[in-house]
Amino acid sequence: MWEPISIDQLLVGHYVRLNYPWYAHPFLHSKFYIASQRDIDLLREQRLVKLSHDPDLARFCDGDEPAVPATPASSPADPAPVAPAAVAANSVQPVVTEGQRAKQQAMQWSREQTQRVQVCSESFARDAVALAPTVDELAAGDAGAFTTIDTLTQQVLAEAGVENARPIYVGQGFAKAWGTQAGIEGRSAMTLAALLTSQLGLDDATRRHVLLAMALHGLGARQFSASQRLDDGWTRGRGRVRDRYLDYPNIGADLLTKFECIPSEVVHVVRQHRELLDGSGFPAGLQGEAIHRGALIVGLVREFLTLTSELRAPAPMSPATVMAHFYKNRRARYGEEIVNTFVALLTVYPPGTFLEITGGDIGFVLACNPRKRLTPMIMVIDGSERFEDCEVIDLSSTAEIKVERIFRRDQLPTAGREFAWANARGGLAIDAPGASASAGAGQ
Repeated sequence: MWEPISIDQLLVGHYVRLNYPWYAHPFLHSKFYIASQRDIDLLREQRLVKLSHDPDLARFCDGDEPAVPATPASSPADPAPVAPAAVAANSVQPVVTEGQRAKQQAMQWSREQTQRVQVCSESFARDAVALAPTVDELAAGDAGAFTTIDTLTQQVLAEAGVENARPIYVGQGFAKAWGTQAGIEGRSAMTLAALLTSQLGLDDATRRHVLLAMALHGLGARQFSASQRLDDGWTRGRGRVRDRYLDYPNIGADLLTKFECIPSEVVHVVRQHRELLDGSGFPAGLQGEAIHRGALIVGLVREFLTLTSELRAPAPMSPATVMAHFYKNRRARYGEEIVNTFVALLTVYPPGTFLEITGGDIGFVLACNPRKRLTPMIMVIDGSERFEDCEVIDLSSTAEIKVERIFRRDQLPTAGREFAWANARGGLAIDAPGASASAGAGQ
């Protein structure tokens, strides 16, 4: 339990929280142990008076040695709450200089990652804005719209072909303009299908056809409401609407057959994308090898996006919860190889997952770590007004911060709820981290 504390009350061993944005103070993290008198002196010099401490986490010890390693840094490049005072003792200067370097490296790396998310979000938004109306034009009979969709398909396939390509979270809070929910989910679906087909080793022609089917699979369901499309439970009843819904894959496939430019394999995948290996799917109740592998991929991605959709009632499922659900319950429906590869792609903590991390902070997963799947790249949600002011951490580069648990949406503290609201319509783009992005110096 956090309690207010003054600088004069601080002792070596106190676990403190600085109630300032991460960029506005000179310490490497906003929560840390007071390791020595130097920490207290620096707090006083910087006039960082908005302090809290957790009595249950205090580690007091006898003597002059600190209880834990020191983590101070000196003034960052960005303004602190007040201008830093000169360091009083020359003996402190080497430690401060080393800390300053660590904090500056951490800030630079954090800014680079935030900029990466912003760039990906802007690009994603342009695609999402264009995708939904282009699909509408195709449904209205404009064959030229297919060329636009095919061009986007080739672009996404090229992005997924880059070494170390991974899914990265993009949100409306990081972009100037944003698309409709249909465009966002359609573009996200293409991201996941491109990465999944790449991991599965499908040939280029099949990958193109699967992505085209991914973009067009919902054509036959356009006549139904969002609530009907997002909740299959009502299809177990009876009635005309239910029967018509169970035939929507055929309706969409039949529409596509009118266009000579659309490959037959695309039509085939669209027609079968709701079939399941165990025979419980529709419209034909096919089983096993009678189902095109691409249709199973499209069906799996569709279900993932349906369960995590912001439009899902009563609330979207956490991506991490869906991953656990798929691994436990969906391998018999979509095939072990497809499900296992999908889970490995998104990992235990997929982008878009809220985590509680060491110290009780909220960590929002921005991207997976392909090589260390239990240590994603996260943004620490600390209530800052701008996302640019939040700390970004590569958990694979620090032993100090660990995942404590996964948050459900209804468990989120206020800062997490506000972040979720600001990015209520988020998606998944493709990112290929380079050397500068993969080296989390100072994290």
